[in-house]
Amino acid sequence: MVTIKKTTGKSVKILEARKWNATKGDLATMSKDSDSYIRKLVASNCNSSAIVLQNLACAKEADVRASVAKNMSANKATLFKLSMDEVADVRECVAENLNISREVLLALSRDDSYAVKTKVAGNIKATQNVLLELAKNDMPFVRMAVAKNPVTSVEVLQVLAKDEDPEIAEYAQDRLVGLRWEKNSKADMKKCLLCCFFQNVTKQSLLVNIIALNKKVRRKTYGNFKGWKFGKNIWKRWN
Repeated sequence: MVTIKKTTGKSVKILEARKWNATKGDLATMSKDSDSYIRKLVASNCNSSAIVLQNLACAKEADVRASVAKNMSANKATLFKLSMDEVADVRECVAENLNISREVLLALSRDDSYAVKTKVAGNIKATQNVLLELAKNDMPFVRMAVAKNPVTSVEVLQVLAKDEDPEIAEYAQDRLVGLRWEKNSKADMKKCLLCCFFQNVTKQSLLVNIIALNKKVRRKTYGNFKGWKFGKNIWKRWN
């Protein structure tokens, strides 16, 4: 009977710790629980206060610290501390966090772990200088992560388009083609809008032209929806 009560009590705590609307007070209480799994869930909860996350960043369990590192509510000071963690998995989680400062991201781009560098290469907050440096890394999966990063500039992609790895080079070349088509599609949509104003084209004709352009762009940009979003903005203004 005692075992059943303990199990039931733990189940309740797990449900409470996972709640998206859990109160900061309840989370602060559960952050001191003897069960590391409960503390890990608290560390993952975005409602946890900065002080709670700061305390959990000192936990002896690496998975608890990693959960703090993933949490978007963790402040820059906490992430800075975890960026120097002895466990590479924790530093990986820091490198993925979008709340990280660019200075810490730069430091992690020179980490000994290639897995950490790969996470930095995929972070949209990485500067173009960091991405260019990682684009010259000797590990293929680091360079591929740079090629896949949506904020990678044309200049960096042009470097990767000449990569010795044919898969990376092909991916970078495809992205360059996609960016070129996306740029042209926006220009075409602007022309389409101007024609509607000067030739008294109906709203239905405008929508047909936008859809046709979108299909053309998506074939060349492998599902990039920026052109479509631009078309939707035109449609909203027209209405």
